[in-house]
Amino acid sequence: MLIDSHAHLDMEDFDEDRSKVIARAERGGITHIVTIGTDLDSSSVALDLARKYDFIYSAIGYHPHNADECNPQALDKLVKMASEQKVVAWGEVGLDYYRGYSSPDEQLKIFLRQIEIAHDLNLPVIIHNRDAHDDVFQMLKKMGRGQRK
Repeated sequence: MLIDSHAHLDMEDFDEDRSKVIARAERGGITHIVTIGTDLDSSSVALDLARKYDFIYSAIGYHPHNADECNPQALDKLVKMASEQKVVAWGEVGLDYYRGYSSPDEQLKIFLRQIEIAHDLNLPVIIHNRDAHDDVFQMLKKMGRGQRK
């Protein structure tokens, strides 16, 4: 069994040949794909793809690059989407201090809120971490995860 656990099939890079890429993956022996949202729109497209293809599943959430545009209403919509069986994780969430597309304070706030939501929904999280190791670890520790042995 081959699983692509981190795809972004919703991205516009695939607009020209998305169905061909998916067919090629299936012919190549990929049995499951998790396509991952990065904001409300891409999460919606990811879920639409999961609905369309039996072997595709989706994760929904706000990537740290998009944290500044995240709001409670968008998160409420994602929570409703999360009730669908084809949603298997919350993500891609986390912190990215390298690129600076969103402010660190907003990233921290949105990351914490999203891992709280995932916890409440009993969904695993897909975490993005770039140049933010200590803060990611502290955030997970707050949520009762990340215990070092």
